Amino acid sequence: MAHKFQVGQVVDYYPPRGIDAPHGSYLIAALLPERDGEFHYHIRHPSEVHVRIASESRLSLAREATAPPREILIYKGYRLDPRPVGRGWRVMVYPPGNQPALTEYAYSLEKGSKEQVIKEAKQIVDTHLERSLRIP
Repeated sequence: MAHKFQVGQVVDYYPPRGIDAPHGSYLIAALLPERDGEFHYHIRHPSEVHVRIASESRLSLAREATAPPREILIYKGYRLDPRPVGRGWRVMVYPPGNQPALTEYAYSLEKGSKEQVIKEAKQIVDTHLERSLRIP
């Protein structure tokens, strides 16, 4: 049996009773192993900086997921996922593999250039690589 959803897909999340979670679409940030007979996922809502863990039964393919695919860029093995936010742009940064998105991401809420926000995301990747390659 395989995961129903993949990293980068947009899903709707139906939290258990008593869990306060924002409404709207979530992004699959990472695939987690099977637990109690069900696959789990790290999911991220655009208004939150942290990820949530959700079981597959609490997710469904979002209605907006049937829209044309988004532009995903690859830079030094990292995936850059630019999305419009209000009048501006946000670029989520995903390390190689099925890892969750970095907590740092590039954004501009003002009307501006998508290319400028992508350039900032590339600087985040460069900084992340420098930190991870440092020898103590």
